[in-house]
Amino acid sequence: MEALLTGADCPRWAGAEALAVLSDHFVAGDPKRSLPLLHEAEHWHQPVGGPVSYTQHERLATFSGALATAGRPDEAERLLAAISDVEGARAWGCAVVSLAAARVDPDRAQRLAEEAADLSFANFVLGPPDAVTTAVQALGCAGARDRAVELFERLLSRRGLTMVECDHVRTATAAGLWPHDPDLAGRLVGEALLGRYGGSVSRRAQHLVVVGPHDSELATSIKQVLHRQYGCADVALEYDDRVLLSLLTATVDPAAARRFIDASVSLYEGRVGPGSRTASAAVVYAALGDYEAAQTIARRKADEEGRSEMFAHVAAYVACIPSDSTDVPLIKDLRNVASLSRRLASLLLPPLSGADLPRA
Repeated sequence: MEALLTGADCPRWAGAEALAVLSDHFVAGDPKRSLPLLHEAEHWHQPVGGPVSYTQHERLATFSGALATAGRPDEAERLLAAISDVEGARAWGCAVVSLAAARVDPDRAQRLAEEAADLSFANFVLGPPDAVTTAVQALGCAGARDRAVELFERLLSRRGLTMVECDHVRTATAAGLWPHDPDLAGRLVGEALLGRYGGSVSRRAQHLVVVGPHDSELATSIKQVLHRQYGCADVALEYDDRVLLSLLTATVDPAAARRFIDASVSLYEGRVGPGSRTASAAVVYAALGDYEAAQTIARRKADEEGRSEMFAHVAAYVACIPSDSTDVPLIKDLRNVASLSRRLASLLLPPLSGADLPRA
């Protein structure tokens, strides 16, 4: 796979992104392989002439988080120094590395979370919602409760923030604060659940991922609501919602879940767009124990980057990486259902036989 990604026909940004994904999922089982992949990704990511775009800076920030997760926080910070704060990219990077370091280096995590917060409110102007939301989550994870609440309130009072964004800010803040202030975190999730858009399948699924490790009673209530509202009913649902409902249904009726995901894949095949969506179907098949079907779905994506992402998510599930093993920026789940479905599968349907590292 690495040889394919570094071949002459592979676009530089695609190769770099895919190598970073592969590296991130090798961290737990094979760190000696993970780090060289990260360095190769960083090398491939360097632009050939022309200005460095925001997207490139954001990807460098993601690489920094992967380095910190792999146990190289000093290298992660050196990479952060090369990132310009174009459209909040530097703030995003500091927050991502802070989240990665939160459980192993709390002092570093708090310092970087504070830096992310400062960058998010530079010159008394709030930065992009994604960066600010992740900074709030990082502050909460680092135990800076008061600063997190302050930035959270500033962000919610911002004009032009959509209802969906407000709901997501509450959920991400709760995820960060839960170990330090469970009462406040529970209230924030409660507000999100009552919100205008809190009832969508993807939003409920994210609430479940956040709540599950901390409050089993509330998690059960969320699952019951989803079962009552949707189940596997033949209703007009987006592909992403169908994937998430398949995982939920599999907890009570695996056969019905298999029929539902088969029908969903058949219905939407060729129409779902980004590879991450197809990858989420692969995760469902893995959770149902059909690894052959999971690999078949993963291989349908035409480009190498898409296939590498699909296999990386399935590998992470098979390796039993817990849904909360590392604090991650929840804001990205809004755009990548594969990440959300993998964490939901790990929470609700961990492999019965435990981690299968050779298969992963």
